[in-house]
Amino acid sequence: MFLFLFPPREINNIYGYRTSSSKRNKENWGMANKYCRHLLITFGIIILLFSLIFKSTIINLITLGVSILLIYFLIEIKIS
Repeated sequence: MFLFLFPPREINNIYGYRTSSSKRNKENWGMANKYCRHLLITFGIIILLFSLIFKSTIINLITLGVSILLIYFLIEIKIS
């Protein structure tokens, strides 16, 4: 939610979606952070639903891990 309300304006090493490909240029930086905001909200809702449906900690951790990997790969594919 913080990224959605206060998106990073400049390339930096502290805040935002930071990978070598996202920091390559300002266009990649803007696109990666904008896409990341939307994916974080979408996957956050999915994780919330899974945690309400499945009361298992292991399933919730797997859902979180898969979500993190999907967010990473989806963004990297989009900016490459």
